[in-house]
Amino acid sequence: MQGPEPLTIWIETADGAIARGRCEVVSEEGAVVRLSSAGLLAAADSVAVRIAVSASDPILPATARVLWVRSEGDALECEVAWTHAGPERDQLTYLVTAAID
Repeated sequence: MQGPEPLTIWIETADGAIARGRCEVVSEEGAVVRLSSAGLLAAADSVAVRIAVSASDPILPATARVLWVRSEGDALECEVAWTHAGPERDQLTYLVTAAID
């Protein structure tokens, strides 16, 4: 999904460090995120993720594994792969498919 306004995302590591950014691409498998702050993210980290679709919608929780983190110009980017199941995964699938329709 790539829309006119990227989704806001927070990524929290096991030790509580938080990285903030915007989803550039989101799919049923994962997301590429342009980070405004990176916290202490590293490849292979298991992380908690919060996705804000809009200010009026509830935050969508997820869990993921960081695949990579890299510098992109003045910013940082990372890719995460979703690792959660259950109702939250169904909500994420709905979010992705609704954006395609």
